[in-house]
Formats: sequence, structure tokens, C-alpha cells
Amino acid sequence: MAHRRRKFHALFVARRNEVDSEALHRIGELYAIEAAIRGKPPDMRRRVRQEQTRLLLDAIEI
Repeated sequence: MAHRRRKFHALFVARRNEVDSEALHRIGELYAIEAAIRGKPPDMRRRVRQEQTRLLLDAIEI
């Protein structure tokens, strides 16, 4: 994830468009989910990732 974020950030700095800005925003949302579940039991982290992360990834439509 960090590698993709760095590439989007470099693109954003170079050309500052809405697509790169949106990508950074969504990646930030993924990082926020990870921060919220850090230190929690593995089964809980998995459940939260499946519920919350899936919605974000589906919205990206990769």
C-alpha cells in the first residue's frame, strides 16, 4: 500500500489533478481503518477489514 501511495503522491505533486487527490484521500481512509484496529485481536481485524475496506475498494472500481 505504501508503494502505491508514494507513486500517487509523486504524481499529485507533479500535476495536481482530481484523480490523484481522490486516490490519496481513499488511501488515507484505508490507513485510518488500519490505525483504528491496530493492536486488536486478529479475528476482529479481519472482520473489520472485510466489512469496511471492501466498501472503499469497491468504490475505487479497480
